[in-house]
Amino acid sequence: MDEENENPLQLLLKMRDGCVEMNEELCDDQYEIDEIEIDPQQYYHEMYYTANNKRSSSKRQQSSGSTRSKVRKISFQEEIGATDMLTLEEQKEIEEPIEIDMRNIYKTYGINPIETKQKLFRKTSNDIINFSIGEAFMKFAHGKNDEAISLLFEVIRMNPLNPEPYDALGDIYRRLGNYNKALEFYLLGIEFNQNDSERWAELAELAYFNKMYKSALKFYTKAVRLSPRTLNYYIKKSNIFEELKQYENAYKTYEKLMSILEPEDYKIIISIAFRIANLLLFQLNSPSEALAIIENIIVQHSIEQDSNKFVSFRLYLASYFDLLLTNGQIDKLITKFIKYNLIKTEQLDVIENVEQCRDFIFDNLDENLFNTNDIVLQSKLICACLYFEKHRHMDAINKFYDKFSEIENETAQEMVYRPIIVALMNANEYEQAHVYSAKLVKNFRSSKYWYWYGLCLRKLGRDEDAVEAYGNAIRYDQHNYDAVNELSDLCNRIGIPERALDKVNLDHLKVDINLLMNRCDLLFVCKRWAEFISHCRLLLSSNLYFIENWRDLAELVARSTTSFSLRKSARSLRRKCSLISGRTELIGGRLNKEQFFDFWKKSIFVLLNYLHEHDEAVRWAFSGLMSSYSHELMQPILLITFRTCIDAKVRRYTFWLGKLLIKEFRNSGKLWYAFSAMLSSIYQDYRHKRFCIRLWSESPENVNILLVNGHIAFESGRYLHALAIYLMIYRMRTSYRYDSFHVALAYMHLICQKHTLDKCSLFSQMIAFLHDYMLKIGKCQETYYNLARTFHQLGFIPYAIELYQAALQTPLKVHDNRFDLSPEIAFNLSQIYRNSGNHNRANELISKFCTI
Repeated sequence: MDEENENPLQLLLKMRDGCVEMNEELCDDQYEIDEIEIDPQQYYHEMYYTANNKRSSSKRQQSSGSTRSKVRKISFQEEIGATDMLTLEEQKEIEEPIEIDMRNIYKTYGINPIETKQKLFRKTSNDIINFSIGEAFMKFAHGKNDEAISLLFEVIRMNPLNPEPYDALGDIYRRLGNYNKALEFYLLGIEFNQNDSERWAELAELAYFNKMYKSALKFYTKAVRLSPRTLNYYIKKSNIFEELKQYENAYKTYEKLMSILEPEDYKIIISIAFRIANLLLFQLNSPSEALAIIENIIVQHSIEQDSNKFVSFRLYLASYFDLLLTNGQIDKLITKFIKYNLIKTEQLDVIENVEQCRDFIFDNLDENLFNTNDIVLQSKLICACLYFEKHRHMDAINKFYDKFSEIENETAQEMVYRPIIVALMNANEYEQAHVYSAKLVKNFRSSKYWYWYGLCLRKLGRDEDAVEAYGNAIRYDQHNYDAVNELSDLCNRIGIPERALDKVNLDHLKVDINLLMNRCDLLFVCKRWAEFISHCRLLLSSNLYFIENWRDLAELVARSTTSFSLRKSARSLRRKCSLISGRTELIGGRLNKEQFFDFWKKSIFVLLNYLHEHDEAVRWAFSGLMSSYSHELMQPILLITFRTCIDAKVRRYTFWLGKLLIKEFRNSGKLWYAFSAMLSSIYQDYRHKRFCIRLWSESPENVNILLVNGHIAFESGRYLHALAIYLMIYRMRTSYRYDSFHVALAYMHLICQKHTLDKCSLFSQMIAFLHDYMLKIGKCQETYYNLARTFHQLGFIPYAIELYQAALQTPLKVHDNRFDLSPEIAFNLSQIYRNSGNHNRANELISKFCTI
């Protein structure tokens, strides 16, 4: 293509690479720089591709007559392609707000300052650059925006290492209202001068104005590093942290600011100290620490002794008195009122006791008592009076109530009403507190004020209005956990828990641990089991890794023969899972030990009994071994897991886990009971009785092992063997009531066998042990029933009938129908009557005791 037909943009690119001479004819006749219409995106797009295409071509031949100096081309990263370029507009479609990524800016404009600094460019006179920038601003002032931008891009082409044209482009785009573009060019300009703290601060302000808070914090951090004694940077950085509700970071930033202040800066020190105190009091819930900071400042800088310093401190007296009230230091508050000459002290000079002085002030409380007309300071003494029951119902206080109600200034309203509402609620004066809180919620959009308003409404019996007030409190601050808990409790109490779910803990708040716990509790109460499990999974994932498949579970139990080896296998599997996916990070930390165990146990219960997902319940149970509390909660976790395996009837792991637990906790009666239940419900063939016999040989004195072996022998029909074991147990512990009954049962079954010879001797021994059993327990429904069954089985029908009737007439020791044996007793007795032909009596018993 001839040069005459080339695009002006292509021509500029060739001029950059030295392919075209910029002679006077070209400049005067063909193309004027001011008349070239250049799109900046198109310019750098073309510049990038031209550089790539030129890179692979052979070296140009130089003409001998040319006087141009040899200029090396700008090299660009070859791995960046046009299809990978991501503009800020495209990024804005993906995520809001936009956070600056320098790599995207470099891709967009085809500039890499790291490589650019390593190249040599033609040195253009600063005067020419400054003249071109000034001309661009003149064009912009006359409304020729595109021409001004094109001229600045040409200046950048002439010398890409000069930051001034980038800054000029940033200024133009900022005045045009395109703050994203402005920030991009400011960042490109500052890459060549990164030691200017003021420039970083300007960038931070621009990012903050554009709601790019993370970038603003990053820029302020760089500004602070470059200029560590500039106070304004610390304050603005703390303000951003507070706006993002990162109060701990704001507190640390204020602490750094306090460390660089000199004693001569006492005004700033006092101001920052009260900022820190308000942060600790209202956001971090540390009133004692807030008061300690202020009192330390008072003592360290001798504020009360220096009149000049006290003048600055007097501006914050109301906040200081609020701290004293919050910490309950009423006597100290009164002492400060006297010391600062805020009340008349003529009659107090003769009183030395603080309590008498306090009573005198409260008894003479009226407007004439004060030396100040500041109603805010007067209100602090009224608040102090409300904390004492004998003074809170005086007529003088009611007059001050009327005076406080007439306050119209919103700032004064907030400073007066805020502490007095707390004092009134502490004194159970909710009617008056409701009046003041209603004014606050009318003038201020504060979550805390709506929460107080809801408390007053609830105490006054207006539950529906209280629900709305709590909802507004949560709407203004979704991290107001007090309002969340109060709303949940109120909705549960009045029978509308679903309404609490609608108002709090929306899905986008699930990353907050406190809101998530509250939502799980509400879902459990509302019996929304599927949602409860999904939220519990997210909640528990901050403390454990879930076992997702049976292969991982088999790996966990394959080589585990003791609890120690099981912990070791769990640690290895946990390490493996951590490499695949990390734990969920929740706002507010992690669950403590009790909270974790409670939610983990509830979720397993729901999976087993309501959702009937037995396999999932087993995996959740074994996942408890993958938690951070597995070492501390090893025994309860194993017991819950064992119980889950029994209920889910998972034959593969139940006996393995039972054996492991029995070996570790051989003296646990409850565990042996569960082990016996497992043998009865899952392993009914008793092929594993050898395990119990081996344990007996290892611990011959263990009563629990003996008892299980006796039961196994008894149910296997080896009654002599069972009798020998039961007698051994009876001799080891004569006080246990059921040991006598076990021996009697063994004698009874021996009597029933045909090959038994001396049945009379065995019968007498059986009666003796049954009598001992009755003496240990006493006469109750249970003993009569067991004796009746014994005689019934042996064929002593008259005695059995008499004992069955006595059992029916005996009241229960424990008034709980779950322990009532009347249906079983009536059924057995009805069978006796039916066999004897008395069907009417049998039907009466069935209809009376066995009808559901």
